[in-house]
Amino acid sequence: MYIRKNCSLFLNSTIIKICFVVCLMLASTAIYARWSLTSGFVNQVYAHKENYVVESSITDNTCGHAGKFYWLTTDPEAKEMYAMALLALSTGKKIAVVYNETSPQCLYSGDRITHMVIYR
Repeated sequence: MYIRKNCSLFLNSTIIKICFVVCLMLASTAIYARWSLTSGFVNQVYAHKENYVVESSITDNTCGHAGKFYWLTTDPEAKEMYAMALLALSTGKKIAVVYNETSPQCLYSGDRITHMVIYR
């Protein structure tokens, strides 16, 4: 009984340690994602090769073209962000986006985004 109890405690503590390390790894990548420093008007929105692309007047520039961002058509909420970009374009509203400034994922001279907000 003593061995079984100690073995069970060892496994439980090992599982907790593994979960803790995995959570730290996931949190460390999320720490570097941030909202764009400025908001901006949407100038162009298009779909190209399984990606949605937005060009805006946002001044952030991590990949060589200020205000240019993309996201995959398979990303969670990809269609919703595409609809938001089109809405901002057609109504003249500003947007802000979330991207990873320390590890940019550049494509088409734009950085990959994960979130978008429309401002009034």
